[in-house]
Amino acid sequence: MKNLFFIFISSIIMFTSCNDKYEPFSNPTNRVTLNMMDEDNGKTQLDDADIYIDRNMNFTTSKNFMFCNYGQATSLYDIEDGDPDMREITYSIPIVPQEGYLAFPLHYSERFPSGCCAIAINKQYYRLWVEKWIDNEEASHIGAVVHAAQYTPRKFNLPEWESDVAEIDLINNGKSSTSFKIQNKNCEAMLADGSLYGNYKIERTKSKDSYTEFTFSIENGGYEVFLRKRFPIKLRVKNSFTLVYIKFNVNN
Repeated sequence: MKNLFFIFISSIIMFTSCNDKYEPFSNPTNRVTLNMMDEDNGKTQLDDADIYIDRNMNFTTSKNFMFCNYGQATSLYDIEDGDPDMREITYSIPIVPQEGYLAFPLHYSERFPSGCCAIAINKQYYRLWVEKWIDNEEASHIGAVVHAAQYTPRKFNLPEWESDVAEIDLINNGKSSTSFKIQNKNCEAMLADGSLYGNYKIERTKSKDSYTEFTFSIENGGYEVFLRKRFPIKLRVKNSFTLVYIKFNVNN
């Protein structure tokens, strides 16, 4: 097996300039071009992700990665954050020359009530772009020229991971609520703790050109509510999500 990611080989493409929004995570040496042979012809693997091409010309992996098709792209740097429709993600995906893909571990992602999937803003994912097929003497596909790099999701003005976005004054066995704004008009929210959904509710109460307002409420909270110091909420904009908290202030 070949493990070529982060290694300078003759096929690495060097770019003299890039638009900032396309800059890879960490340093630019993680941009690489691979002659990626399928599993019957060498099984070239991409880093520890174990992403490879199977004999049916699909991107796949043995490490619980998910794939999303971006669609037609002219290069790796034509694949922008937030654009692919991530309702459709799969463990294996057919590769097509001149198309782009996202790849990420399943546990780095979250599916929201809208059906959209998003990647955590504090994690890394791969962008992949298939340039062309590699064929044998019989003109059968045995691999592909694949460009790859690691990125972090764009934040889209989402709050920092695990930050507090609001406080709420709790009243024993009563109803309490608080509101907060996110500086993006297309934000989606969901409760992140499924064990106590009956007592908690998050609603989008206002959406303006520059922000979305949410109201978090608790009704008839029992003893377990008063043991908690804060409650987790997940917020999504396009293909990025963050984990934030509502801080509890207990009043008898």
